[in-house]
Amino acid sequence: IAGYCVLPDDRELLADELKRLADEDICDVIFTTGGTGLSSRDVTPEATLSVAHRQVPGISEAMRAASMKNTDRAMLS
Repeated sequence: IAGYCVLPDDRELLADELKRLADEDICDVIFTTGGTGLSSRDVTPEATLSVAHRQVPGISEAMRAASMKNTDRAMLS
């Protein structure tokens, strides 16, 4: 783990932080957690897509599949 931070539910702030982390070129992968539900304040997917050059859907699919063992609502996030 090269670092971590906690941000408020703010799409622009999150997108800016993702850009900063990518521009520093100190890691190969950036993981985000939280903010992936269906409420209007959950902006992590939109912020990530606004700056990502490529998607790797298999990672999200595997995480949701593993989460299904704990909650039947995992597919909603």
